[in-house]
Amino acid sequence: MLKFSFQNFFPRQKLNILFYFLTLLQFSSTLAQSEFPYVPDTVKAGTVIKQFTKFKAGDKFVNAECGYVIVPENRNNPNSNLIKVAFVRFKSKLSKSLPPIFFLGGGPGSETIQFARRNFMYFNISRWMAGDMIIFDQRGVGESLPSLTCHEYDFQHDKPYSRQEINQIIAQVSVKCRERLVNQGIDLTGYNTCEIVEDIEALRLGLGYEKINMLSVSYGTLVAYMYIKKHESKVNCAILDGFQSPSQPFFVQPVIYQKKLEQLAELCANNSYCSEHVPNFLKTMEAVLAYLAEHPVQLSIPHPQTGTLTSVGISKAQAQYATYFAMGFRGGIEILPFAYQEAQEGDYTKLAQLILQLPPFPSYQGIAGSVVCSEGLPEKYAPIMKAEADESILEDIPMWMGAGDLCHFWGVPPVDSSFFEPVSSKVPVLFISGTLDPISPIGNVLEIIDDFPNGRHLILEGGAHYDHFIATLWTMWYSVKFFREHEFSSKTIRVNIDFKSGARRN
Repeated sequence: MLKFSFQNFFPRQKLNILFYFLTLLQFSSTLAQSEFPYVPDTVKAGTVIKQFTKFKAGDKFVNAECGYVIVPENRNNPNSNLIKVAFVRFKSKLSKSLPPIFFLGGGPGSETIQFARRNFMYFNISRWMAGDMIIFDQRGVGESLPSLTCHEYDFQHDKPYSRQEINQIIAQVSVKCRERLVNQGIDLTGYNTCEIVEDIEALRLGLGYEKINMLSVSYGTLVAYMYIKKHESKVNCAILDGFQSPSQPFFVQPVIYQKKLEQLAELCANNSYCSEHVPNFLKTMEAVLAYLAEHPVQLSIPHPQTGTLTSVGISKAQAQYATYFAMGFRGGIEILPFAYQEAQEGDYTKLAQLILQLPPFPSYQGIAGSVVCSEGLPEKYAPIMKAEADESILEDIPMWMGAGDLCHFWGVPPVDSSFFEPVSSKVPVLFISGTLDPISPIGNVLEIIDDFPNGRHLILEGGAHYDHFIATLWTMWYSVKFFREHEFSSKTIRVNIDFKSGARRN
């Protein structure tokens, strides 16, 4: 097994560790609370400001360039404020220079720099084998400034909530958040996919690269797709993992989600261990949800992360949303059959754990509201979801819970119709899809891959949505090989679903 070593710090360097820790805290928290102006008048758009030379990954510090690229908040406004997009660059360990890899995270609104802290092994492998690695937080997110995070959001699953109650709470919080952001002088119309695309271009130019490679996941694949559309000549190659194009539903379609649940039920039925303990996953799930609709559950369990005794409410809506989110991860797929089987037997612990691990609803990040509403997603896909609701156990639970109400008052204009025009490109592209992924199903790639004559398709049998490129060592190896050689034949590899592990997980 490969072992990766990090820079060792000797006792005489303890003061340096303290210094970097304190400055990183300031970088990620104190500055995020400041208001306009964020950039002095003497600093121009396109300027790269480097601030730190260490990056905290886990409990280690590694060499890196950390800083900001200065960009206009709204490129359509000649008098726009300037904002900061935070980036981290890990320099390559290769003797031969290759185009850098720009990592494009999901969301909209995922904190990519924090993701890199938790999953540093992959990024470290890439810089040893495939070139510089550049990570950045989308504008308005994480360590980028200003922050569009809705700090007013404090939703806790401490009691059972109906779907109507959840949506009402989210709407109230979103109104307060929008009012605060606008009063700070933030132009919400400047936070969208097209601006993020140009932020990447500004970062490419600022760091002095002629061409780039892109590794994108989930919503990041839409950004990569649009970057290829706008700046094709600057792309060496790209990996699009969990693909979404502008013309494909970014909301969960109930019929597709139902098919993925049926696939999971079939996997369970064909597995001796799972079928022995869960005789009929879908019928069990239906029974539990029907019971919760009339008899919501309240219990206290140790929190999965902290161990602190925590009160949890389980309504039908909360169980449905937890199921939606769990289906995005291999670990969630492994535990779901047992969570519902044990709930039917009166033990709701596993289901409560899944609810406690839910992330904040997407409206927690203001950029999610601006992106979703500018692209007209709730309005466009709500009729489809409503029409298909009766065909799915999860009914019309969308990815963006509460987004429909959000767009009524968020106040951003629609994108130009040209945004939805398809892309055709000879750029070498590796698409990665998971057979259990309901958010970015394989069909998304099949619809457009003919427009990419140098496109290849890696299918993960048993792959979910959020953990594609780190799902297996083979996936990581194929990704690195593609960046280095662009040579790849479309193929399918299997992701191991360990139902025994799911049953034991508490």
